[in-house]
Amino acid sequence: MSTPPCVSPAGAFYQFPRYDLDLPSTEVVAALRTVYGVAVRPGSEFGAQDEGHLRLSYAADAASITEGVRRLAHGLAGLRCTPFHADGESTPAR
Repeated sequence: MSTPPCVSPAGAFYQFPRYDLDLPSTEVVAALRTVYGVAVRPGSEFGAQDEGHLRLSYAADAASITEGVRRLAHGLAGLRCTPFHADGESTPAR
């Protein structure tokens, strides 16, 4: 699995990676939260031009960040295999 492209921030403790799924960021966020236990924010909250991105915070200890990234990678891989719909129509496997 490839790593989403990220630009190193000049300050703060956020990343804003682009993902390569054909789903709106709100649906990606909902699936990551409900199925994989990962809390991220949809890029669309920052404007229509940021759709297709997720906002990640790394204001946590190293172990929590490592686990969050593991779950995020697992979740994005799962969403590639089984689309998630906010209405609960289809849910990816854990």
